[in-house]
Amino acid sequence: MIAVAIWIGASVEHLRFNPWILVILLAAALPMKLIRVMRRASIFNLRGSLVLALWLAARFLVTPALVMVALAWLVCWAFGLAATPVLLNALTLIAYCGAAAILATSILADMAATLKNPAKDEPSGA
Repeated sequence: MIAVAIWIGASVEHLRFNPWILVILLAAALPMKLIRVMRRASIFNLRGSLVLALWLAARFLVTPALVMVALAWLVCWAFGLAATPVLLNALTLIAYCGAAAILATSILADMAATLKNPAKDEPSGA
């Protein structure tokens, strides 16, 4: 992921992103999370499913890549190296696409957990 982001960052002078994609994904992710929490469904009840694998992969692939490219950019920026703009493009690409991937997999995982775990009835006082 890091190599592809740096390659794209080196081959493109300026990256253009549509911020409305993230706004729409966030607007869809928040209600799904609230519905899942209100129904007391757990994402980890999806063990063995592709949705849980995607949910975990999105987090554990994007976050380390973002941190490592950010550290590389910070070193290049501090020493005034020529790779600074390329790494900044790569950092922007990972942050934007990674955020979209995390939000999209959150929506899928919340929806799957909500559908798999029906609402539990409250225990009666009797």
